[in-house]
Amino acid sequence: MACSTKNRLTEDEMNMAKNTNLPNLPTHLCYQVKRIGSYHTTKEIDSLRIKNQRTWFRYS
Repeated sequence: MACSTKNRLTEDEMNMAKNTNLPNLPTHLCYQVKRIGSYHTTKEIDSLRIKNQRTWFRYS
C-alpha cells in the first residue's frame, strides 16, 4: 500500500504558513482582534490565544 500525499502541504503552502503573521490573520478574516496582556484574542472567539507570530492556542 502506497503512502498518500493527499493531506500533505506543498513547499509553497509551507512557506506561506511560515510567513503568516498570526496576530494580523484574524483581522484579514474580519474578526475583531484585541490585545490582552501578552497575547491577542478575538471578540468572536474568546478562547483563541495568539501568543506571537507563530504560536497560538485554543481553549475549550
